[in-house]
Amino acid sequence: MSRVVKRGIRLLPPETDLEVAEEIRRCDDPHDYAQSLLSDSEVDNVKVPPQQFILRDFIKKESINLINGFRGCGKSWLALAIANGVTWGEAVGPWESVEAVNTLYVDGEMTFSMLQDRLRMLNVGRSVKSKPRSLFLYPESYAYRIGLERASILKPRWREFILEQSDLLKIELLVLDNLSSLAPGLDENIKMDFDPVNKWLLELRYSGVTTIMLHHTGKRGDQRGTSAHEDHVDVSILLSTPPNHSPQEGCKFIWKPIKDRAHATGDITYIMQLTEDPAGRYHLSYGGIDLLVKDTTKVKEAVALLHANPNLTRKEAYELGISKMSYYRAKDILSSFQPS
Repeated sequence: MSRVVKRGIRLLPPETDLEVAEEIRRCDDPHDYAQSLLSDSEVDNVKVPPQQFILRDFIKKESINLINGFRGCGKSWLALAIANGVTWGEAVGPWESVEAVNTLYVDGEMTFSMLQDRLRMLNVGRSVKSKPRSLFLYPESYAYRIGLERASILKPRWREFILEQSDLLKIELLVLDNLSSLAPGLDENIKMDFDPVNKWLLELRYSGVTTIMLHHTGKRGDQRGTSAHEDHVDVSILLSTPPNHSPQEGCKFIWKPIKDRAHATGDITYIMQLTEDPAGRYHLSYGGIDLLVKDTTKVKEAVALLHANPNLTRKEAYELGISKMSYYRAKDILSSFQPS
């Protein structure tokens, strides 16, 4: 009976702001679970602000995101460009930075010199000291050289370290590059091994931290190991190498959403490439069909026509001046471009 009376005193009135609702029920006893029991009317009474973006049409606040891709396709470049860009409050590729946020980038593979070089390439002509927000980095290569044990999200004390530092440094975006190097010894085919990490990802979300994880795909281009990696993921992105890509083109990839329960991306697919501007600073340029097609003018015309009219038959295309060869070449290109 005392429990009922206690809850009756602490009812959430209509039009209660979420922060106020949390204060009304805040308790000192972490085992007083009844304080979190809400009636449906109380849930309806709470005024919850709409979920905001960090990068519009891609990364929402308090979301869990996964970027998959084969080794060397550009995952780290994309993630580092995002981490750097959101601390400046600037656009990254096609995505507008809604506000600058403090970011923590945990790198498990790159040498210190490679990490330094890439950051310098992204910031040519400007001082990082003038950023509106801070980018903090945890390079595993540096940690190893100063005598620290290997970083591992499988270790409870290391997960607790990230939670503590996120709170201390007011981190709003955490990047984990990548699951293979930061979860050494994990049996990727056993879901149970990843369960503590999933719980930790939810703790980060509840603490106001957005997470981006990077993960290698298998030889067939699908996610490697257990699907537990995606249990709590809001947005999952697949990076792949464009058809006929040559090393001389540098970092270039197809960015394609394969899961979006946050309704963040709009299922738009981009072709992205690391390019140098006239000032010598590197950034991610983006586009659609034109960046993907390197064929003849006739094939480009066929791609544009079939992209606008995906149900166009070969006979109809022929009547519009598109040859059989150009038609099927365009079909092949578009099949790699469209989301699966």
